[in-house]
Amino acid sequence: MRINPSLILATLALGLGAGCGSVSSTNDGGGGAGGGAAGQGGATGQAGHGGATGQGGTDGGSTCGDLSAEYAAALPAAQRCEIGASDQCMKLVSGSLSPCFVNCMTYANDDSALNSIKQSWVQAGCNNVAVLCPAIACLQPTNNMCVAGDGGAGACSSSNVGLPTN
Repeated sequence: MRINPSLILATLALGLGAGCGSVSSTNDGGGGAGGGAAGQGGATGQAGHGGATGQGGTDGGSTCGDLSAEYAAALPAAQRCEIGASDQCMKLVSGSLSPCFVNCMTYANDDSALNSIKQSWVQAGCNNVAVLCPAIACLQPTNNMCVAGDGGAGACSSSNVGLPTN
């Protein structure tokens, strides 16, 4: 029977590896005094600290109804104007934020707040909500004037005369 030389080399390597360990004690096992005294255990560890306090969640954003109400509340301020001044009430804006009446326009003097609210309304997808709308046409406003309102303050007036816009 012939023995494989690779098997012999592997056996020798394992045998030599087991015999060649490192010295883990200064006592070589020869005579002399007995072993040293037993060591004592280590000190007890301290308790851990609690984790950091978490932060609150972010606002989920305004609902379509909230944005529509905010727009309705901002519209009178956007329609304030100075009676007799030039270039008043020149900007066409939606009369309300409703999927049914978003194209019903009116005049305003300052549309910056309204445009910001409408942009949030569109980004929230409120303009794509499936709603049954009444069959009422919006008329295009034709008369952009600053007229005296309650208390004498000026307000943009829109006379809706003309062809339907939707």
